[in-house]
Amino acid sequence: MADAATRWLWVRHAPVLGDRTVLYGQEDRDCDVGDAESLAALARVLPTAAVWVATPLKRTRRTLAAILAAHPDAPAAGAPLIES
Repeated sequence: MADAATRWLWVRHAPVLGDRTVLYGQEDRDCDVGDAESLAALARVLPTAAVWVATPLKRTRRTLAAILAAHPDAPAAGAPLIES
């Protein structure tokens, strides 16, 4: 059996609303997912059969939802999700 490789693609959350000079850490701040063109471009290059990993933070969940909504081949029931 050949060795199987895992391919990791890291996607950071959308820009956080508010002061952009601060790191928010575990603060559950909202984000701006209004750049539909950028989200669609990102969605087109991501694999269709992926396992997604996201934290419980609002900004990571909203970013994931926006990417999946813009994904041309996103599964109707949503993608597998691992909460970290």
